[in-house]
Amino acid sequence: MNIRQVTAKKDKLHKTVLDEAIKAAPFLNFVEFYPTTAEAIPYKDTDDPTGGLQSRAKGADYAGADDNLNKTPSSVPVKMLGLPVSIDKLDLQTHMNIPALKSSRFKGVARNFGKKLVAKMYIGTGAGNELPGFSTYVDAAYDIALAANGLDLDVAASEKIFFRQLDQMIADVDPQVMAMNPNLWAYFQEKARERHALNWSKNEFGRLIPHYNDIPLVPIKGNGITQTEDQGTAVGVCTSLYLHRFAELDDVCFHTTVGVDVTPIKDIDNEVIKKGNIELYGVPVRYNKKALVRMKGLYFG
Repeated sequence: MNIRQVTAKKDKLHKTVLDEAIKAAPFLNFVEFYPTTAEAIPYKDTDDPTGGLQSRAKGADYAGADDNLNKTPSSVPVKMLGLPVSIDKLDLQTHMNIPALKSSRFKGVARNFGKKLVAKMYIGTGAGNELPGFSTYVDAAYDIALAANGLDLDVAASEKIFFRQLDQMIADVDPQVMAMNPNLWAYFQEKARERHALNWSKNEFGRLIPHYNDIPLVPIKGNGITQTEDQGTAVGVCTSLYLHRFAELDDVCFHTTVGVDVTPIKDIDNEVIKKGNIELYGVPVRYNKKALVRMKGLYFG
């Protein structure tokens, strides 16, 4: 399910908030969501099977262990994320069109909410009330340093290394989307165009989304993927490229209670600051190691 389908309320305000959040953070449209009522999500990895392929005789059951039942489940608690939407009582007294004022405030906060939510999906540490970000879920086998001391993409030989390793990884994991910071996103389009591997499609809002060999390239804003990572002697200048595959209860999946929940602003006489909010209760889970890949140590000379 996408973020619209999993959101329980379908009124005009929720639609407006979702539209603005997705416009500001197109990555949200690629994430697979799954409804849950639990406060903690139990899950089992779908990879690392316990045994090989089994054979059986006609009339006999398989004698080997069940790959899924013999795994020890992990659990991750649902997190609560949100932003308040506030209007001073004076604004309500000085504006002629109150519904338009409220709508404008919700749109502005929704755009901020979308960008901050996606950024937190990457940089969240999982500590305390923090959302666990994708960076905390990457398996060591798929946390790939392209060079011991970083890979300078402004060097022609490094560019070849980058695209060769990227194409090998794409063949291995079959990603649905690639995410990167705006710097790498701009570089990627330039080099993909030179390689005749760039094409485009329009999203639901008519905005063009670039594709590398038919895989969408999405910029992550709000310092979700920074240009200040370390790789060996390349300190504070590197960034990462993420390859994602999403699926309900498989690959990577964001569990949520009611999707995006919007509380409207109500006029209460004894309040000088009128408040609503935009919230999401949930947590991402990685079920499959190959569904989340990080290629790190990329910088520009």
